[in-house]
Amino acid sequence: QYTREEELRTILANNPELLRSVNDPDIKTVAEEKILNSGRFDLLLVNEYGVPMAVEVKLKSNPETRRKILGQVVDYATAMERLSFQDLNTITGGSLERVLKSFPTSSILNYETRKARCEKALSTGAFQVVLAVDSAPNELIRLSSYLNAHLDVDFRLITIQKFQHV
Repeated sequence: QYTREEELRTILANNPELLRSVNDPDIKTVAEEKILNSGRFDLLLVNEYGVPMAVEVKLKSNPETRRKILGQVVDYATAMERLSFQDLNTITGGSLERVLKSFPTSSILNYETRKARCEKALSTGAFQVVLAVDSAPNELIRLSSYLNAHLDVDFRLITIQKFQHV
């Protein structure tokens, strides 16, 4: 088991592909622990199409209630929706722009296209929100399923377990 949230956050920052589904586009880490108006998000990633992904990391040992954790994630999402591309790029120390430029360029996808898609995703709230946990109790699964079924948000609950060689 993970002993600290920082351990899981670092693993995810260094291996963002752990957060993608099989058919999802490539993703890269933009920043860790940056301050928004609503608090500090754990990770900010962006996919090769320019869609941002806000990630909150929690361990089952965290004493916060499951509802409070979901409220925190939604709060981060509403704070991100109020940001422009330039605002988010400034918060990340220019990392958002650097990461978007680091993806391979094609005739369809280049930096300008990715930036425009990122701007649109931010202005419309069409980004991904991920709650990465080491264990998902039934209540959290139930609440997450409800959010996905009834809200127009790409919300994901992802369980990342630590491999222990015995």
